[in-house]
Amino acid sequence: MKYCGAVLVIVWIATQISVARTHVLNFNGRAFTEAVDGMSFAGYTGAREVKSLSGSSCVISAPVTFKLSKFKQKVDLTDTEFDASSDFMRASFDKDVTFRKVKFHSESGFRFARFKSATEFGEASFAGNANFMGAKFESNADFTSARFVLRALFNEVRFKSDALFNKVDFSGDLSFNNAEFGTLADFRGASFGAGVDFNDALLPDRLNLSDVKFVAYELDLSSAKRNSGFCFVNLLGADISRVRLRYNIFRLWFPDSVCGSSGNWKGVKFEDKCNVYEQLLKNFETNGYTDSHEKLDIEYHQMRYAEKGQWYWNLIQKYWWNYGYSKWYIFLWIGGLMTLFTLLNIGLYPHLSSNVYRIRSLSELQMPGGRWRIIVQPLYALTYTGFIFFGVKIDPDGIKKVDGWLYYIFFIYIVGLVCLGYLANYIIAT
Repeated sequence: MKYCGAVLVIVWIATQISVARTHVLNFNGRAFTEAVDGMSFAGYTGAREVKSLSGSSCVISAPVTFKLSKFKQKVDLTDTEFDASSDFMRASFDKDVTFRKVKFHSESGFRFARFKSATEFGEASFAGNANFMGAKFESNADFTSARFVLRALFNEVRFKSDALFNKVDFSGDLSFNNAEFGTLADFRGASFGAGVDFNDALLPDRLNLSDVKFVAYELDLSSAKRNSGFCFVNLLGADISRVRLRYNIFRLWFPDSVCGSSGNWKGVKFEDKCNVYEQLLKNFETNGYTDSHEKLDIEYHQMRYAEKGQWYWNLIQKYWWNYGYSKWYIFLWIGGLMTLFTLLNIGLYPHLSSNVYRIRSLSELQMPGGRWRIIVQPLYALTYTGFIFFGVKIDPDGIKKVDGWLYYIFFIYIVGLVCLGYLANYIIAT
């Protein structure tokens, strides 16, 4: 009987252990009014399911669910391990949340969870699928150096402030489909090992893609959108040939300083900026994005003139022919300059034609007097100006006197030659 009783006790203990391993820890709808950490988790779940470790860490071996739970105070689960699935669907966190270095060994779900204060998943590891669909981050969301082994879903997530994904390893598929970003989305140094989806995502004010790595597919931002204004994107150190975007809602962004390979912060070199522009211009040319290429090339010209302090040359290039993209401006300039010089020459014509520079064919025509002179003299001035402006050369025999007014004649002549050169360029190009 003793042996029989001992066997029954052993069987009962084994049964309880087996039940404990499969039991789901259910905290659905519970309100936590005090701070929660790994040690308090041990008290909530019971000794059979939670093994307490040093500090705030603990290991949770059973599946756990916190659907609709409300966390009124801070939550710190640093170094906690979830051996089985964890579900925080529609959970609400009123204060700061720390999942730093947490290890999710199975599937983890934060669908439609609401984080009202700062949230940190720094160096967290997600071995199973991670589902943040519909979650709301009302303050900074920090995933720095986290690792997602399988699929990471951030569909319809709302980031009200900064979203920090720098140095994150996305080994599986990543989706930000229809997500909304706030002020900053920082993916500096992140690695994308599979497909990345930003379809219909609302882009942030600033998007940092510096030093990102693409293992399999390209990053397609062509279907992303903005409500207003531009998304300023940092592409320093990135493989720009693997990024697809259109320049209608983007503008390049170069921070005042960047983190170098040694960890030191340094200013951005002019050569590095030029390299980004040239790579992106090549990208647009390869993809046939003509409008984007034009906008970026104009911006590239403006950046170079600004860096070299050549503001005057920038104004000339901008208003003369829009950096070469509006060559038809030459017709406006010819018309405007001819009108200006003609108006100046109406009163000067008698003096210029008689005492400075004589055009033989015009000098043979007699200027009428009286009221007809008021009508005819502007026509004579227009013709006189046209001969000089569109003249191939100045006739040395026509020079009557070398003085300041002759330099004025030569100025009209030189301006006309420049206009004729640009006009010829326009005709050849078209």
